[in-house]
Amino acid sequence: MNSWELPNRERKPYEKLKDLMFLISEEINGSVNDEYGIDFLVNKDGRINVEEFKGSGGYPREVFKKHRAKVDALELGWSGARNESVKDFYKKEYNTEDEREIVRISLENKEKEKNGQMEMLASVLFHKFLKEDFIIVRTGKYDDYVNGIDTVMVNRKTGDIVCAFDEVHDHEAGNRMEEKEKKIKKKAREGGSTLFYGITVENGSLVRKKIDHLPVFFLGLSTQELENTLSNMGYGMEISETEKKTFKELLSSLEDQRKTLLSEDVPHEVRKNLENFEDSLSKMKEKI
Repeated sequence: MNSWELPNRERKPYEKLKDLMFLISEEINGSVNDEYGIDFLVNKDGRINVEEFKGSGGYPREVFKKHRAKVDALELGWSGARNESVKDFYKKEYNTEDEREIVRISLENKEKEKNGQMEMLASVLFHKFLKEDFIIVRTGKYDDYVNGIDTVMVNRKTGDIVCAFDEVHDHEAGNRMEEKEKKIKKKAREGGSTLFYGITVENGSLVRKKIDHLPVFFLGLSTQELENTLSNMGYGMEISETEKKTFKELLSSLEDQRKTLLSEDVPHEVRKNLENFEDSLSKMKEKI
């Protein structure tokens, strides 16, 4: 090797997932533009572009500004950017004491963790298998942080929001998955979740609007399952055998959760959405 050449570095799963999310975001934007004439539905990370909601319909700028402030406050708090010891750490490790830069680095590091990888992986898998029939998007930060919804699926023809997901990575003990199950049961009994920055299809047009009474399901993989999938998946639009196996297991989990939620005392609107989900599940299983 010549002295000026750098050795090849194996790119980490997070880096490859992030690049794939960018490609998928372009594909989503292209497809909804072709089908509905909507530009920039999602940002390059696959999240709904909430900027397009500003000042339209039921989204007055005052509400948008309030939500933006809430998101900023949560991210600032999580970063610890106003804690002196944290600021000292970032000054030493990243040569910065700027609050906004600390928040940015903190969010980037958070996305590299297993939970961040799980969220991106779920979006990738469901898009690969279901993109012809459903629009699969990551939610805006407000709905992610405040309403506990990471990902939503919208039927391209009917506009039904099939379901909302709250992804979770867990260790072998399964404690976090048990906590999530209790949480989604409680939420369903209380009337479901609200997707403030939502999308649907009405009379052949894609519409941005708030969606209420959504049943939320969790998508969970253990550390071993997550790492195995990341190590044996295709980081293009191809689908590996490992991805098929993981996708099948996630669908089986969704089916079990649907039955569990239907056995709960849930309001009519939530029960109706759970019942409608059966047809979508059947369509999903056909894709395996």
